[in-house]
Formats: sequence, structure tokens, C-alpha cells
Amino acid sequence: MADNHNKEFAEQIGAAVASLGTSEALNCMARVMCWVAADYGQVIEFECDLGVVTVEPKQQPLQS
Repeated sequence: MADNHNKEFAEQIGAAVASLGTSEALNCMARVMCWVAADYGQVIEFECDLGVVTVEPKQQPLQS
């Protein structure tokens, strides 16, 4: 079941790249990954057979 969800998600990403363009789609994905890293409060890293992606969140000022 997870493989089907991964395949479906990969197809959605491909469609977003085709629709928005590579740069815009990657920018959206990068913002989400940065948000997740900031939520975790630490660097996150993803590794696959094609390479490694490391996301280091910026320190954000406290909001009152």
C-alpha cells in the first residue's frame, strides 16, 4: 500500500513540475521541507540512490 502512495505522490510531484515549472515546484517543496525542519528544530536529511538532500532551517525571530 505504501508503494502505491509513494508512486501516486511521485506522479503528483511530476505533474506539479510540468504545470508550475521546475523552479517554482522545487521552491514550493523546499519551503515545505524548511518548515518541517524548523518544526523539528533541527537539520533534516533525506537520502536515496540518487543523492542526499540536507535541509537546515533558518533561525526565526520569536513572534509575540
